[in-house]
Amino acid sequence: AHLVDLSILGEHRDFLVKLGIKSMDFPAYATQILPTTLSDDVLSNEQRRAAVLLLAKRLGEIKDDLSARAVLVRSPLIECLDRKFRLPQECYFDTAAVRECLGEDINIAARPNIQEGAIRDLYDWLGVATEPRLDDVLSKISEVAAKPYSAGSVNTIRTLFLNLGRRITEPHHARLVEPLKRIKWLPARDRSDRWYAPNEIYAVY
Repeated sequence: AHLVDLSILGEHRDFLVKLGIKSMDFPAYATQILPTTLSDDVLSNEQRRAAVLLLAKRLGEIKDDLSARAVLVRSPLIECLDRKFRLPQECYFDTAAVRECLGEDINIAARPNIQEGAIRDLYDWLGVATEPRLDDVLSKISEVAAKPYSAGSVNTIRTLFLNLGRRITEPHHARLVEPLKRIKWLPARDRSDRWYAPNEIYAVY
């Protein structure tokens, strides 16, 4: 879809309607025009920031529209510390929990220079996370456990273990960590030779 250039033609919206030109409200623009524009690799960072700011300022018009969110989460709207724009589900807010669990090799959303509160609300709505995503925690555990046992690695596993223990609290949550039953990733008391699988060790209470 293309937009009429009112800067050339002037306002006269009533005449445009008589010509059969359809009007487009903001939700339609945000979900039909903007995603296509954002997929253009030649778009500058300044233009991307302007698009994000527009969405942030008018978030109230689409916040309750789940279909609008489903469209926008597939657009690279999140500017990260390296100044690259990425998908919301690939990014995190800069929190202690995220850095402690996942380290430095993650996509942290950059703090905007203007309208920080509004843009943070937009990022939150799009799914930028404040807590390590479970899939990323499981991947980090697998990554650490694939390396030789060391004191530093044990500290990392402890941090990840505590994070999971705080979040996996209900019986139905057990299926979420099912993959951890099949790998060797736990330390054993008085042993520093290797990692152990859950079925190789006992818990003492």
